[in-house]
Amino acid sequence: MLGRPLGVPYQEVDVEYPIDIDDTCIKRTGLVGTPRSSPSDTPNNMTRAIHTFRIRRLLNHIHTRLYSKTDPTCSDKHDQQIDVQNIRAEIEKWRSEIPPVPSHANEELVLFTTADWYDLEYNYTILQLYRAQIVDHRAGTTEDVFLDCLGAAESICQSYRRQYLGKLTSCTWAALHELFLAGLTYLHCLWTSPAARKASGHEQANNTCNDCTVALVIMAERWDVAAPYREIFVALASRTMSMMSDMADENISKDVASADLENWAEEDLTEWMKMVADAGVLEGPNGLLTGLTME
Repeated sequence: MLGRPLGVPYQEVDVEYPIDIDDTCIKRTGLVGTPRSSPSDTPNNMTRAIHTFRIRRLLNHIHTRLYSKTDPTCSDKHDQQIDVQNIRAEIEKWRSEIPPVPSHANEELVLFTTADWYDLEYNYTILQLYRAQIVDHRAGTTEDVFLDCLGAAESICQSYRRQYLGKLTSCTWAALHELFLAGLTYLHCLWTSPAARKASGHEQANNTCNDCTVALVIMAERWDVAAPYREIFVALASRTMSMMSDMADENISKDVASADLENWAEEDLTEWMKMVADAGVLEGPNGLLTGLTME
């Protein structure tokens, strides 16, 4: 997440997952009861952790296969596309096996125990899978990929607003990273993809930008470190909505990936990049931010 090497590379992970059974069923003499064997079985206090381990291992796999320059098994773009397709299939399989989420009477203080947790993990993994493709103008990225990223980013922004607005959910680097990455990805798709602009429309784009802004504002109120990210997103979202309004008024259908971005004040761009660096640069958002503002 911070651009550092993985502590344990994907290919070195061979330990088995914990047994999917409630802790109270583990006795000195052995197990009392039967571990879960099907996604439809009633979840226990270990189930959510195990399923999270699985998606984190997929994230490890994405980092190793697609972004690690030291992986000796990585080769040409054709092989990478096959890797992307295979990993996407694994992600969808993970999603199909999400266990039932128990209802809680009390207000949740951490995202891990909320109903949105699995959706956040799924959508964040989709963004990580495709983030290099959508910023590489030479990759020939299809509109379907942009639409997938647009939908995943929109869902993340909605989930974070839902979990932070009027609640005491704690702020973490992971939450800030995921939300900011989602917000920038959403804006990037609107600037780069005609299909994304058409699918979103002005009203939905405005709603999604507001969702991300509200969540970042709440984070910044509770945690000063989040303030630069809030300021950057608000400025970029404002400019993006102006572009969407102009296109709606003029009924323009052409690609505007490079349209009018030269009007950004150079001092603003420099200051934003410095704010991110001072707060703690995050690899995925930093790449998107550079691409979005330096077209």
